[in-house]
Amino acid sequence: MNIWVLLILVIGLTLIMHQVLRPLRVLRRREFWLAHLFMWAGLWMIWGFVVFQHPEADLSDMTMLMGAIWTLGGGICFAFLYVTRHLAANKRGNE
Repeated sequence: MNIWVLLILVIGLTLIMHQVLRPLRVLRRREFWLAHLFMWAGLWMIWGFVVFQHPEADLSDMTMLMGAIWTLGGGICFAFLYVTRHLAANKRGNE
C-alpha cells in the first residue's frame, strides 16, 4: 500500500466518523479530535519506529497493517455508534 493511500484512508475515515458521530453528540468536538489525534500519532510512531529500526525493509506491509488497524478501529467506532443509537431510542421509548 502506498503511503498516500494510507494517508487518504486515515484522514478520510476520521472525517467520515466526525460527520456520522456529530449528530449523536457522544463526544464533544474537542474530545473526538483529541482521541483521534492520539490514535493517529500512535500509528505514525509505530511506523516511524519500524522505519528507523529496519530501514532496508519494504514498508508496504507496514502501511497495509496501519491501514488495517485504522479501518478496524473505524468499524468498532461505527458499531459503537449504532449500539448507542439503538439503546438511546429504546430508552426514549420506555420513558
